Amino acid sequence: MISPDLDVQGGISSVVNEYLRSDLDRKVSLTFIPSHRDGTKLLKAGVFVRTFFCFLFVLLKIESPIIHLHVSQDGSFVRKFILFIISKLFRRKTIVHLHGSDFEEFMHKTKVHQALTKFMFLRADIILVLSDRWKHIIKSFAQCENVITLYNPIKACEKNIRNHYPIHVLFLGRLGKRKGTYDLFECIKVHKEFFLEKNIYFILAGDGDVDIFKKFVAEEGLDELVTITGWCAKEQKEELLIKSNILILPSYNEQMPMSILEAMAHGYPIISTDVAGIPEMVMHGENGFLFKPGDIDGMYQALKQLCEDRALRERMGAKSLQIVADKFDSDLIVSKLVGIYQSISQEE
Repeated sequence: MISPDLDVQGGISSVVNEYLRSDLDRKVSLTFIPSHRDGTKLLKAGVFVRTFFCFLFVLLKIESPIIHLHVSQDGSFVRKFILFIISKLFRRKTIVHLHGSDFEEFMHKTKVHQALTKFMFLRADIILVLSDRWKHIIKSFAQCENVITLYNPIKACEKNIRNHYPIHVLFLGRLGKRKGTYDLFECIKVHKEFFLEKNIYFILAGDGDVDIFKKFVAEEGLDELVTITGWCAKEQKEELLIKSNILILPSYNEQMPMSILEAMAHGYPIISTDVAGIPEMVMHGENGFLFKPGDIDGMYQALKQLCEDRALRERMGAKSLQIVADKFDSDLIVSKLVGIYQSISQEE
């Protein structure tokens, strides 16, 4: 299995960590090779050189390994494409596992992008995608049938009753346009008096345009309403998930955001947009509310309804836990992945 290192910031590392927490490495003979680490360009280049030689060693020493590549856009695609070509030269079974919120835009960017992504998809033994919507996109794009939906895994936590006041609305992710953070700030600014009156507090945890948003908070006098933490390590994030009441993610592009799954696993109601795989996690009116990207009034109405109705928050949070157990439970997803490994190993 080749992916970013386990402590790299981002969704792929969260997914792989969840696989390992669910004992995937005990259910199959797993060799994990990190292909990327946070740091300088020189460090990243050095990591990939090491990855390259470790990969060759595995291909030469392990009999008929299955190669599982976690692929995103841009540099991630370039690195994995090189390894994919080598894997195919050695005639190894190869799984391409697609991540990346902007991958659809990436694969249509130029004719070269289209050619390279189609080349990979048509020659992969299996393409794993995170949602049924993405399954349809890839099958239509590459005219291939070897596409399987495998949801991201999560383990439900012990339910905490969080009907305390003030109400904490949590945003987890990179602060910026793609995640809809500017829309969220506009909503908070326009309805500042309502949020102050109802004792509603916003916590924004993530990297990205942190300094810009801290400046907005100061200029708009939102210090009483908004805290910006910057990127949070696992322990800090867990503390925020325990103390908050609602997760909000007004994104324009996503695949299957781990932040939503993590919040659902803690029994949260969710407010988000109806893009990519999010409607396969959040059932509108059941465990949260969905609105169109950029619909600031729709975001406000969802916040208003949830913040004013304690029973609704409790009911939707319970539904989130049920959906996690039924569709996204780590043991269930890892069992499906092991089954995929077994099926591909039996093919001639």
